[in-house]
Amino acid sequence: MPVSVGFQLPATYDIYVIVTNGFSQEIYNVSVTLVEAIANHTCSPMYRPLSITGELVPGKGGHSNIFPVDSPVYFVHTIDAGSDVDYLYGVEGSETLLQEPVMSYQFTQPGRYHVYCYADNVFGTTPQVDFDVILYGNIKGITVTDLGLTQADQPRSIQIDITDLGSNSSLMIDYGDGSNTSVYTCQSCDNPYPDALWEGTLDFATTSIINHIYTTNGSFYISLYGWNLVSDYEVVTLIIVSAYYCGQPSLTIRNRSPSWREPRRVHRKDNVVIEAVTKLGHVCQVDHVIRTWDIQQLNVSSGDDLFEDILLTDLPEDNAMFVSNADTSEIRIPPFYAISYGLFRFTHRVKVVYTNGEIFHLRAEEYVYLEPSDIDVIIVPGQTTLITKGRGQLLLLQPGVLSVDPDQDPAGPQIFDKIKFFCRRVGEPWPLVYGGFLDENPIPDDIDPQNPLYGTGCFRTGPGRLDYISSTYNLDTVGMTAEVTYEIMVVITKDTREGRATLLVKIEEGDVPEPSITCNAGTTCRHNFDVQIINPTSDFRIEVDCQDDCDIQSYEWTLTIKSGNDLIEPVGWRDYATGISTSSMFLGRDVFSLIPEGSEIYFIVEATDTNGDVGVSQMKATLNPPPVPGDCTITPNNIAVFETITIQCSDWTDDDGIVQYEFYVESSSSSIIKVLTFGNSPSVTVAPPVGLATEDFVWNVAVRVTDSLDATTTHVMGQITVSLSEDATRQLFSITNDDLDRGTLYDELIIEDDSHAINWQILLDASILNELNYLDSIPQLYTTTDTAATTLSQNVTNQGTTTKPLSLAQQRELARVTRAYVRRDLTTLLSTSSMDSVADILLVSGSTSVLTSATDELSHQTLTALGSIAETMVSTYDELASSVDQNEVYRVGANILDSITNLYKGSHDSITTPMHAMDAFEASGEGSYSNVIQLVEETVDTTTGFDAAGTISENTLEMKRTQASQLLRNLDESFEKLEQTLAKNKVPREPPYSLNTANGITLTVERSIAAQLTNRQLTEGQGSFDVPSINDLVGSGIGVNDVMDVMRHSMDFNPYNFDSTSERISEDTHLMGLSYYTRDAGNNLLHLPVQQISRDITIKIPRPTTQQPPWNHYTPVPHNDTGMSYHSFNISQDNVSVTVEVKADSPDIRYAVFINYVIPPTVDEYADVFVMPTSMRSPGTNESSSVFSFFVNNTLIGNNRGKYYIGLMEIDDSGNHSNDYVRLMSGEFTSSYSLRTFTSGCSFWRKTDQIWSSGGCVVDVATNHRYTCCLCNHLTSFASTWIVPPTPLDFDYIFANADFKDNITIYVTTIAIYLFFIILFIWARRADNKDLMLLGVAPLPDNSPTDRYYYEIVVVTGHRRNAGTQSKVSFIASGDQDETQVRMFRDDRRKVFNRGSTDRFLMSVSKPLGTLNYMRIWHDNSGIGKHQSWYLNYIAIRDIQTKERFYFIANTWFSVIDGDGQASFYTSLFSLI
Repeated sequence: MPVSVGFQLPATYDIYVIVTNGFSQEIYNVSVTLVEAIANHTCSPMYRPLSITGELVPGKGGHSNIFPVDSPVYFVHTIDAGSDVDYLYGVEGSETLLQEPVMSYQFTQPGRYHVYCYADNVFGTTPQVDFDVILYGNIKGITVTDLGLTQADQPRSIQIDITDLGSNSSLMIDYGDGSNTSVYTCQSCDNPYPDALWEGTLDFATTSIINHIYTTNGSFYISLYGWNLVSDYEVVTLIIVSAYYCGQPSLTIRNRSPSWREPRRVHRKDNVVIEAVTKLGHVCQVDHVIRTWDIQQLNVSSGDDLFEDILLTDLPEDNAMFVSNADTSEIRIPPFYAISYGLFRFTHRVKVVYTNGEIFHLRAEEYVYLEPSDIDVIIVPGQTTLITKGRGQLLLLQPGVLSVDPDQDPAGPQIFDKIKFFCRRVGEPWPLVYGGFLDENPIPDDIDPQNPLYGTGCFRTGPGRLDYISSTYNLDTVGMTAEVTYEIMVVITKDTREGRATLLVKIEEGDVPEPSITCNAGTTCRHNFDVQIINPTSDFRIEVDCQDDCDIQSYEWTLTIKSGNDLIEPVGWRDYATGISTSSMFLGRDVFSLIPEGSEIYFIVEATDTNGDVGVSQMKATLNPPPVPGDCTITPNNIAVFETITIQCSDWTDDDGIVQYEFYVESSSSSIIKVLTFGNSPSVTVAPPVGLATEDFVWNVAVRVTDSLDATTTHVMGQITVSLSEDATRQLFSITNDDLDRGTLYDELIIEDDSHAINWQILLDASILNELNYLDSIPQLYTTTDTAATTLSQNVTNQGTTTKPLSLAQQRELARVTRAYVRRDLTTLLSTSSMDSVADILLVSGSTSVLTSATDELSHQTLTALGSIAETMVSTYDELASSVDQNEVYRVGANILDSITNLYKGSHDSITTPMHAMDAFEASGEGSYSNVIQLVEETVDTTTGFDAAGTISENTLEMKRTQASQLLRNLDESFEKLEQTLAKNKVPREPPYSLNTANGITLTVERSIAAQLTNRQLTEGQGSFDVPSINDLVGSGIGVNDVMDVMRHSMDFNPYNFDSTSERISEDTHLMGLSYYTRDAGNNLLHLPVQQISRDITIKIPRPTTQQPPWNHYTPVPHNDTGMSYHSFNISQDNVSVTVEVKADSPDIRYAVFINYVIPPTVDEYADVFVMPTSMRSPGTNESSSVFSFFVNNTLIGNNRGKYYIGLMEIDDSGNHSNDYVRLMSGEFTSSYSLRTFTSGCSFWRKTDQIWSSGGCVVDVATNHRYTCCLCNHLTSFASTWIVPPTPLDFDYIFANADFKDNITIYVTTIAIYLFFIILFIWARRADNKDLMLLGVAPLPDNSPTDRYYYEIVVVTGHRRNAGTQSKVSFIASGDQDETQVRMFRDDRRKVFNRGSTDRFLMSVSKPLGTLNYMRIWHDNSGIGKHQSWYLNYIAIRDIQTKERFYFIANTWFSVIDGDGQASFYTSLFSLI
């Protein structure tokens, strides 16, 4: 029988017919396709003129068919009806068929083109639509060049270059002085500016020169605006008209947007930074500058102003548009700023006032498009995409509570226009309406068996929208079917935006727990409908929580990827994971190498409660591919410091868009990066810092590229060599009017207020200082090279600042103080840097690391200022860490820690190696560099270079202690916050993170449960902590499964050396620190105090390997009465332990060792006794090979300072194993022995009182010469006392009780030793006298008595085999004023030119030679045998009158056998720093 079926939409339908009679049935399937005929087809060309909106619009001209040749043309079909349509296009003789109604086509040449198009389906073809499109060339590439400075009323020549005039273009020139503008039009164009001066048709050549007369002095902006129907191009150039030349100031925006058509695109949630770059010319001195910012909203289609400009500078704080930094070069628009969506122009204006009265006005503009953000729809807490639910349980859907409008302040309510809920079974189609749109009509509530959709959907009423509107929905699952998976979709609308998200719900029988998955802070998870986007370049942290207060017994994580219809586990993924069976899982980034690109990833967790019920949650994810590398080049790759390199990167791609290129250098020996610059430009020109001399001045150069979803790719481009140059040193240390010229440059940089330029300069200058510090630290280099400080001291002497020339020792200290003075100025410069973002902190921390690396050149004021900078860095870093990828947190933290380490070390060095001149200078509170030189003369000893007695006042010393104390308090706070920040985003049980710095600090942060962080050994650096159980540490307040953070660190120096109590701390001690933290209910970090615990913590503090106690070998001298061999030593401190180690020459010998205080021990009177080796020995004795030791703990020593005696007796038991060792003593010695002693103490730094204390700690018996082991009942920073007292034979006591007749052997031996030392002393004295002769300066034998101009000549012979010579060496030295006759090197008092020797000669000449240019050196080959040839390293000549030095490098053989076979050599001048 016929059946009528009505269809609403064109589609393919499956029709099922079921025929049944009660006993059987048959099912028939028929597929029916419905196609709609095409109606009202049109086709028109369009293009996308604005990148802002991306909207397609018709072309220009009367027929809307003129388009720019640089943009694709879109051919757009429209139909009123039709389905299964093919669209055809004919362009330039070729036809294209597509199923899409829009086709883009890129024309390559201007001109007229014919286009046709039509549509087709099974019902027929539409009539063809024909039209022409006209392509215009774009006007572009206009540049303006100012050809020279002029004054008012003088013609000014201006060069105009136009790369491409385009098609039918016009040009307008506005000279910026109020005079008539000039207009040039195309031949067929009208003048659109009737008030302008029409100059005729535009027939500019590629390069043209125009002249204009400015009638007044000042700064003017000449504007050139070119346009045609489809394009325009504007360029603005500053013109300075002045009677003075103050350079060419400029003002630009860093990483500026090209125009209003291509603005910077931002969202309201973004922290928008606009940074202006000011260059003042550095010719005239600037008195002051005034900076302002204003904002203007523009028409999105035309770029025209909509309202009056709003001046942001000086707005009151209660104004909604107030910006706190609107009077600086960097304006920071905070998130959720009080402006609406749209296009804005920010204008920065700078008024520059020079001391000569000149005033210039500068301006720069940046365009910003504030666009809406997508609504982030969240249905249930976390990033869960699938959950399980027991049938009959309620499922709370909370999209109105959890969802986020990123453009709305998260602190306020998230208000949405409408929230709609949809539900279906997985696999069912959503109901659609005409056009393929989702049917938003609610499905019926009542179950109707007659409904064709009966039995489908979530509640057997069909899939679709639920008839419910609210911010939350408590979904009752009682009507759902077990073992079926449902899909819930939520659609949220607000203004013009719509957001969607889906949640899969699997229904199970029973009451199952509901685990919820969350990406941890510090892990990038970006929601995209039904999937989370994660970065494969970062570690991954994920957590689970239970939503219904369920009692979870266990968790189990699984990582799967989709392969076909199956989920499979990547092989080996568990090797990269921790916490698989816990509530939080960590995955190292290398796990993502196991996952094919484009794979769907599923993180699945099973939660089992105490009843055995299992709940499953799943998070679906996909990887965000990082930027794909292109090419990068560096040119040149070998430069001197202050020269620039150009880095060009091209062809880097990323589907999400590249947002930042970060260029940096690092050395091979350190992971600390020095950022050169960062921004959105792939090409930069920068001046890198000087490389490290220890690495041949080589840097590794890298770029780190980041996309819009924070995935990164790091590419090492290669190496560059940046060497030190003499010119750079001269620039750095040049002086004028008693002060360093560099300060003027720094002042100008502060005025320019450009953080990038400031940090570049600091990197450059500080790197030079560091290399000079390194060179001055090598004595042999210092004695043979000049330093900038020597020149400085001479310059100041010539100005009359000093009363006499400085000695070599004073010059050396002046070199150090000079560098410290420059570092002080650089610190002032650094303090003006912006530190508002992670990129800023990375830039500044790299500069700080370089600035502070020479820790002995940091004055107290410098340290204090740098401490404040470090505090700001750490504070900002801590605020931003939660929103930053954890790997970036680590990267930045490493840089900050290196800087803080240097400050700790700098404080230490300021006490151990003080700069007394700098201390006195800073204490005076005023003065210039010349005052520093005077103080060097007054405070530095002329021979030793150390403090001259009595010149440093007690007030200055007290100031040093006070400043150091406050600095260390601040540094400790910054260090602790840095530790906490590094751990902030970690999950329990992930691998600990460790850092170590070049100057000796190691740091480890770890997060886990209490059971894993206690009752174990925690190693740090070379030391360790043996920690008892959690109950022993903090009592019962913390459970074994509670999460804790443990921070531990070590330092191989003592920064707390300013207090007098530090005298008990060894100079080279290691410090060990350990802290525990937990979190309160609000996730705030809480420090766990550990004090007065019942079970001690064992702290193993390493001793410096350079200060191991020496063994002293002794021939025993037994006392007549006691038979003991006595040694004595002094203990100068309270509460220390003593370790005595004995090593017998014969392994079979045993000793009894007695110790006593004040008086020598006897067998009847002693403080303690040990027998070694024997079973009777004290428990403190520890046997290791043939070395035996005994230990006296600090409680026995107590406060008993003074002299202690050790008495040794050899034991001869002759097989008698009696335990009465007194009867076994032989009273004689059959062998010699070696002995060493050392004292050990345990101290901790009491922060509240700023003193060292030993309370609560004892020295453990396990102490040895490698470690001090301390048992302490509290936690803080620990250090050790480490003294190696001498232990000579006590001859005073021995001889007082030993006559000559009974001890003749001893006396004869002693007398023989003393005679030997007397003879050795006489020989050594004579050798010293010969050495003094070698150090003298020998006059050349051919000097004329009448010559009064002198040169000192230093000749350095090489170390090669047979490098010395006995041949006669002659030379000629030539300068730009004169040259010498043939002169000969000879010294009648000594042999010269020995291998490795440095010989000095004095040459006199009749008049100055001027600047020396070259030398010719030769010898006569008169030496005998191996003394015939000569290998010369170099010759240095110093003009004694002018102090100038000239270096002639040879590094060659003068020989007819070796080298090139020549006995003569010509060398030109070589510049050496």
